[in-house]
Amino acid sequence: MNPIYSHITLQGLELPVHLGWPHAERLVKQIVRLDIQLAFKEPPKGCITDNLEDTQCYDTLISQLKETILTKKFRLIEYLGHEIYQTLKKALSTDTQVSLRVTKQTAIPNLTGGVTFYYGDENNAW
Repeated sequence: MNPIYSHITLQGLELPVHLGWPHAERLVKQIVRLDIQLAFKEPPKGCITDNLEDTQCYDTLISQLKETILTKKFRLIEYLGHEIYQTLKKALSTDTQVSLRVTKQTAIPNLTGGVTFYYGDENNAW
């Protein structure tokens, strides 16, 4: 029997964060966009039971992320990504892999898509 792979992806979670290298940039919160992928070693039991308690409640995860990052200030997008990753890993079972992308807009001329940092357990930036 072939293995069944399962992921859940939270796309486009926008959170206001104090982020930026110069102090002045950190004074005002800016919106960062998070894309988070959770990969399960085995499909969640909720696939069969249709019960919330048999899967990961992403609303709860989002609340935990907000508690962790909305009160802090970050100079680097890399550090912010690491903090988000650590928060998610603490909240999830040990066999759940976490991958995330953090995107911020910049004031750099001609860089219209912003900057995205990838951090995660899998070696891809999906």
